[in-house]
Amino acid sequence: MSITPARALALDVLTRVTADGAWVPQVLDAALRAKPLDERESAFATRLSYGTVEMLATIDEVVLDLAERPGRIRPRVMNALRIAAYELLWLHTPAAVAVDQGVQMVRARDQHAAGFANALLRRLAERADEFPWGDPDTDRFALARLTGFPRAITEYLAEELGEDAASSFMRACADPAPLYVATNLFKTTDDELLGALEAAGAQPELYEPAGCIRCDSPRQALSSQSVLSGSALVCDSSAQLVATLPAALGGGHVVDIGAGRGSKTALIVGAGKRSGCETRVTAVDLYDWKIDTLTTRMEALQIPGVKAAAVDAADADALLAAVADPADVVLVDAPCSGTGTLRRHPEKRWSLLAEDIVGLTQLQSSLLEASSRLVRPGGFVVYSTCSVLPAENMGVVRAFLGGPQGAQFGIVAVGEYLPPSLRRFVTAEGCFQSMPEPGGPDGHFAVLLRRH
Repeated sequence: MSITPARALALDVLTRVTADGAWVPQVLDAALRAKPLDERESAFATRLSYGTVEMLATIDEVVLDLAERPGRIRPRVMNALRIAAYELLWLHTPAAVAVDQGVQMVRARDQHAAGFANALLRRLAERADEFPWGDPDTDRFALARLTGFPRAITEYLAEELGEDAASSFMRACADPAPLYVATNLFKTTDDELLGALEAAGAQPELYEPAGCIRCDSPRQALSSQSVLSGSALVCDSSAQLVATLPAALGGGHVVDIGAGRGSKTALIVGAGKRSGCETRVTAVDLYDWKIDTLTTRMEALQIPGVKAAAVDAADADALLAAVADPADVVLVDAPCSGTGTLRRHPEKRWSLLAEDIVGLTQLQSSLLEASSRLVRPGGFVVYSTCSVLPAENMGVVRAFLGGPQGAQFGIVAVGEYLPPSLRRFVTAEGCFQSMPEPGGPDGHFAVLLRRH
């Protein structure tokens, strides 16, 4: 039996991700463009690629435990074993098929290891029915095995979020993330975009905030002319919501800190157009190449009123020099752990270290401190992350408010600026904090800080 096209492509993707530190979405998309598969095989290759990387921590623990000499397994053999193990434990592929295909993948990479692979995968198949070898409702580490989280991160999440919230979060991260797009009002209208996506087979459905559309057929949406032309901007619904806050606060001069390629920049200007308030944006990022990319994208997307500057936003003096005019609103889209978006970036869960959070909170605090100096009296800072960890969110905010610069600010409850259906994400402190949930948005945090 030869290797099926989907498995062969998934093996190539996994090799790139584990060897080069590449991200699954980019590698997978490039692979599918280079070797187009039919719809069924493409969907299976996607599931194998994402699923194997998501569950890598568990898979490696299991495979290495079963191997008599784990230190001698070569990477090219290990990746084939990983895919077969994922099929046995999570997809419940018939053992005869999963084992045979796993052995064929190993043989294609190292024919001398085929016998070893056959023996190991047969032992795993015998134990697969009892997986995750414990009750995930009561055993934290059985849940970690089931959801593919490393033990150290599992313990950290339980300490940070509490046992129940950590359990819900880990389970949600095992579900596929929905695809959301935003209407680019400078190229189309909501109704026109909805019709175009419907015609493309994307199965669109209106969502909130205004202009947000969920597409239940992601591949059709991503390959549609609407997305390729920039009429639809791919962005999670919670991230879209954060970008609407400057317009909800009155617009004016908005400074976008950590602008990157400009997705939120475009959404900020678009939200201003939708609400009828004048909005001009100064987009700031550390790297010149990102600013060049942003400028090119704004022209292609026909987004007006954007200036861009390459500057270290943690350096208050340099930031003040680069942004001459006082800001009505500063959006600090802070670099973070990305824990709220783990469904979209499966490789992050096995590279994330608890000690990394300390360095991130220091950077986040520096960005918030420096950026707040741009705000006019009566103006706002919107501090935002795509993290669910309190240390990166309210921990940073409380530290800021307790300092001399932060003493000039106070928290403004965000609820009145949200659509009614999204007010369930408002915290006791008046902040926005969404959590990943099946069929719902990613985890994002936002707090409104007003200068007295």
